[in-house]
Amino acid sequence: PNSNPYYFPTLKKSSSKVSLPEDRTNKTTDYNKLITNHECILGEIVRKPNQKPFTYAYVRAGPRKESHFDPEKVNAAIVTCGGLCPGLNNVIREIVNTLCQCYGISGKVYGIQGGYRGFYDFENYHPVELTPELVANIHHEGGTVLGSSRGGFDLEKI
Repeated sequence: PNSNPYYFPTLKKSSSKVSLPEDRTNKTTDYNKLITNHECILGEIVRKPNQKPFTYAYVRAGPRKESHFDPEKVNAAIVTCGGLCPGLNNVIREIVNTLCQCYGISGKVYGIQGGYRGFYDFENYHPVELTPELVANIHHEGGTVLGSSRGGFDLEKI
């Protein structure tokens, strides 16, 4: 619809200012609930007679005291694929805010448009730099502002 290859119709600059603290040289989080490596989420916690004597445990997600990636050197990409579900824009918004405000990354956060195809079909899809200001109000939009796709993808091209 728009001849601009970087046209991103649903993302607009927010009038509200989102600012990071002045001194981000220490890049530590003010968040006071760090997750340890020993925390897990249990699956299949309902027990029935003759059920297997074990359960599944999943590593809990969340901020850690130590991170594998250096926030000074990291870039990130967010892609939505496999169809739509409620809250995808909230997820996109919170990932961007967490990376920028809690982890204080110095790199960029990119939104990959069009699902997996956005990683390699640059004639039709272009990555968009996502900032806290840009995603401030996307949680009011339906669907996903990045677009999604179903079906296969070319792993070799990704």
